[in-house]
Amino acid sequence: MKRHHLFDTFPGFFDLRFVRTSQNISEAVSDEEVVEQILAERTSALPPNAFFDLAFYRRQISGTSEPSLNPTVHFLTHGAAEGRLINPLFDHDFYASQARLRNVTPVEAIEHANVHFGASIAHFSPFLHRERLAVHLEGPDAASLLEELLQNDAPPRLAHPFLGLGLSSDGLEGLSVKSAIEHYWQSGNVQSPHPMFDESFYRSQLPDGLDVQYALYHYLTSAKTTSPHPQFDPEYYEQQFIRHGHKPPHDTLLHFLDTPAENRLPSSPFVWAAPRIGDPISKQASQDVNVPSPHKMIPSEAFRMHRRASAKSDSFPDQWIKDKSSIPLSLFPDFSPDFYARQVPQELDTPAALLMHYLRFGYPSGSRPNGLISLPYVKSQLIRSGEGIQDPIDQYFSNNWHLRPRVMIVLETLEDTEPTRAWLDFLKAQNGASEVEWIVVGPTQTQLSQSFFDVAHVWHLGAQPLSKLSEATIRESAEKLVRTLGVNTPVAAFFDCSDQTRLLEAFGQMRCPKLAFGSQGYALEQDVQMRLEQWADKVLFENDTEAAKIEVNGAVASHKLHSGFHLRLARTKKRALTPQNLRSKYGWSDTDVVVLSSGPPSLADGADLFGALAALCFEDRDIPKNVRFVWHGEGHLWGNAPKFYAAHYARTSGGSDRFHLVDDISFEEALNVADLYVKLGRDGCDQIHLKHALSQGTPILLMAGSIDFEPLVATDAVVSCPAFDLKRLKSALKQLSSDPDARSEQGRKGTEYVLKSLSLEALSKRISEALGLVASDLDLPAPDLAIDRTLLLVTSSPDRLGLHLDADAAKSDFKHFHTAQTETGLFPAEMERELRNAKCEHLVFATPSSAQTWKDLEKFDAAIWMVESIQAELDAIYQHGASFDKIVVSSPETYDELCLLTPELTSRITVTDRMQP
Repeated sequence: MKRHHLFDTFPGFFDLRFVRTSQNISEAVSDEEVVEQILAERTSALPPNAFFDLAFYRRQISGTSEPSLNPTVHFLTHGAAEGRLINPLFDHDFYASQARLRNVTPVEAIEHANVHFGASIAHFSPFLHRERLAVHLEGPDAASLLEELLQNDAPPRLAHPFLGLGLSSDGLEGLSVKSAIEHYWQSGNVQSPHPMFDESFYRSQLPDGLDVQYALYHYLTSAKTTSPHPQFDPEYYEQQFIRHGHKPPHDTLLHFLDTPAENRLPSSPFVWAAPRIGDPISKQASQDVNVPSPHKMIPSEAFRMHRRASAKSDSFPDQWIKDKSSIPLSLFPDFSPDFYARQVPQELDTPAALLMHYLRFGYPSGSRPNGLISLPYVKSQLIRSGEGIQDPIDQYFSNNWHLRPRVMIVLETLEDTEPTRAWLDFLKAQNGASEVEWIVVGPTQTQLSQSFFDVAHVWHLGAQPLSKLSEATIRESAEKLVRTLGVNTPVAAFFDCSDQTRLLEAFGQMRCPKLAFGSQGYALEQDVQMRLEQWADKVLFENDTEAAKIEVNGAVASHKLHSGFHLRLARTKKRALTPQNLRSKYGWSDTDVVVLSSGPPSLADGADLFGALAALCFEDRDIPKNVRFVWHGEGHLWGNAPKFYAAHYARTSGGSDRFHLVDDISFEEALNVADLYVKLGRDGCDQIHLKHALSQGTPILLMAGSIDFEPLVATDAVVSCPAFDLKRLKSALKQLSSDPDARSEQGRKGTEYVLKSLSLEALSKRISEALGLVASDLDLPAPDLAIDRTLLLVTSSPDRLGLHLDADAAKSDFKHFHTAQTETGLFPAEMERELRNAKCEHLVFATPSSAQTWKDLEKFDAAIWMVESIQAELDAIYQHGASFDKIVVSSPETYDELCLLTPELTSRITVTDRMQP
């Protein structure tokens, strides 16, 4: 028996398991026979799935010009296109919006529901009570209970209050949920079914000219920011919760109706009175099936629901163009009138006028519809996707990127700190994937912000650091961001709560799971813990010890605590080739064992203890004479206190010829000649050099006692000794310095630790696991570890390609453009085309016409600049230095000046003489 072509075309629409079970069909009957019984042209045809109510659908099509004896056939061939429902309790477009399905057909929405039936209960109908439905549809019997509800009926307690069941109002009392919904669609314009839905008042708040036939349905499927009754102001009601320090409910009206009168918060700033019956709803329903294509900024299912609620199909979009005041802004959740008003010179007096102007002029010209969208982020993803850049804004909406699941990261600072850099590196590695949209929120713009704009949408809360921002400023900016996010709120949000919970509380009205983390630990005062409990869904810790400090107080529920999350990051590196004359420069032989320590000019970094340790070793005759102690400093301007201690202890023991103070080479160069790295810092010491040593496999001797080193000391990645126990430190150093095999083995352990705990892969795994706690269906792609590997060289002469490159850059791809013959002020079209489409994160540029070329290149979002004049180099680095991973300068003089004025950038600057071939 041949299967029906509709089954072959829409196989996911048919649930044969359900049909066999519900109809008691024997396994002896083939699937082909079951399909024929479903699609047979007779009144005894079977339902194709658990959602399809055949009797309801027959009543829908009984008066059409092409009625079919088989409802399934009619729906698949005509009904889906006409927007017909297959069950009063299942609204496929509403289901698609709740399940975050974007731009799917009605059949595809039903197919999705078939697959996920009973696994994750979505909200099937706006006429059902969301919270009560969730309570009654949990556990192993959820699927069978749901089948019973759809095929028979839902109990009245599961109906939305606005459906009017249980109220005495013109024959609606006593109806079942199904019958009440069907009665609503058929009769429509009776009177408001519930006293708290004043239909005429609701209509008066809609844009002028918007002819809504089914006002109640329009309200239930909208964002519910419009008041359903003069006595209920949703925004005011929500603000009451925030003002009282409570998390606002998901559905303000349902919360209000479900709360006993004596416990309710004020619902309006103007009145407090009993509900009353509203005015009638119009009756006539539109039968037009010619659905126009919505604008790319409008989600298709939202458009269909809005059209279903409208009386005249020709109001989409012709009426909007004729009367710009009738444009429903709710269908354009990504458009911010306030933001766009600041971008246009003329005065437009209404939000609808601004939207019309944007659709006519702003969108085609590539203007942003809101202040959140980062064009560099969009452009970089277009390049990495292989699509190329044509019209970034149009491509952004055409690809439905604005509908992707969003994850938000809210940081206490965007300054160049280790945790901030870790987030930046993670986002760079995620930037090649388009499955998730990332949003970074920080207090104020910094030099590092530009790098975040390349890998995420960025939102600044103000113009000052967090400590100087007022609560009102933070909350106002947070509320503006939530409005800008529109209906696509994040599926999860990370909040930095290292200092306080200000940011977490400011976003209290944002309805998404919130994960609190402490990039520098947590402030563990009791009141802070209580606020974490109130506002955070999960509280992330690095280890169980930290979590136990809060759990023992009982302020935060144990199910909210999660260990194993931290933002420390280090990449493994190959040991760079060392110039042969570097050791001889200081009089060291190849057989000398170089013991290196380093740090900024602070006693916290252990320069004094390193000198004392050297002195003890010089006094011990068992320690070989070829062991040399090297302290790497940071220049001449900061005073000699740390160096004084180091030199003093060493000289008193008579070993000054084996103790060296080095500050005329970079730390990386010093590390390349070191056999052992020692760190004897206290709390608050710098860890950058320690991470560098770990990442390239240098064995490490560490003094325990610093809270910064606790996680590392607990592993075998380093050799550690008790705090200030110089004798134990000397013994450990003696063993390592005299045994090359022991040093090699210890270096291997350090490399393994980096790969396991401090690598970019490990960081991505930790973040993914944290997201899985609140968004289990969100799968992050594997990190792209080669995201920064491409180096673009644009030079003014071919003989300048002989630039000094480190081992990582030498593996990069090269593109060369000869600009020596280019006239001043002319930018080669070939170069412009390649720059737009090349997959380059770094740009090194050298040209005689630096000012003109700088202007030409500003539009390419380049990450590194190298220009001809020293003054231009300094200007570029002073303004943008912190956003660069690597900075190449042309002369030692430039390097020295930068080290004096911007010491925090020293480790990133490389000197090269471009004039040499």
